[in-house]
Amino acid sequence: FLQNVLTWYCSFLLPDDSVFTPPIFILLTIFHASITATVAFRYTKSLDMTKSQLQNFSFADAKCFCCSVDHKWPAGECMLCDREIMRKCVQHWFGSVDDFDTSVQTRVRDALTKELGGHFCPRFLLIAQALPLFWSQMDWGAARFLQQDASVAITVILVGFGAMLFAPPLVVGLVFVVIRYTPPSRRFP
Repeated sequence: FLQNVLTWYCSFLLPDDSVFTPPIFILLTIFHASITATVAFRYTKSLDMTKSQLQNFSFADAKCFCCSVDHKWPAGECMLCDREIMRKCVQHWFGSVDDFDTSVQTRVRDALTKELGGHFCPRFLLIAQALPLFWSQMDWGAARFLQQDASVAITVILVGFGAMLFAPPLVVGLVFVVIRYTPPSRRFP
């Protein structure tokens, strides 16, 4: 988003034929891509850790506050055991604790992977972050219309519209393909 806003502002500060416009745009694109890649790598690392935790989940290993304080409130009164209440609920809902563990290790993990594994940002947000770039293209197109150069104006506006709709999802998709085939040990921290 920041890259697009800065590009939009640069379009007002620099003339279209300035020798500084392409290098500034390239530097902003590299800056934006590096931030996007870092966020995507961290997202996938966090998702991988969560999937691993779910794969190794065990009701028996879950911690309860009541057990950690020996089932006593600070004033000394006894408290009910949350683990025992949860165990009874789990047995009622799933038939057994083992069936619950299996459900978390498979169904919950698979649902999480399906919902969160394919993308880390909704498409409409990716398109919204490209709006300032589209605005700069619209401005450039409007300037060309005023110069009586309608074919260039329409081309510029259509390219800007296409870039807004397709470039951000395509770039993020390519980043995720690279991440998917990069071994976890070689990913960014």
